[in-house]
Amino acid sequence: MSDERFGKCCMCGKVINKGDTYHKCTVSTCNSGRLKLIFCSPACWDAHLPTARHRSAGYTDHKAS
Repeated sequence: MSDERFGKCCMCGKVINKGDTYHKCTVSTCNSGRLKLIFCSPACWDAHLPTARHRSAGYTDHKAS
């Protein structure tokens, strides 16, 4: 991984670089243990919902560092 790369979007695979804004699901099972789902856009987070079967979910914005 290069110095500028933070991670990849879990839905579309777009590279998220350091300094970019990314989104995390507010449901704890999406962000626990090894599983840390990050999304490049609200649309990618929204695409994750049909397979996740969350009752009540949202996302939070974060700055990649």
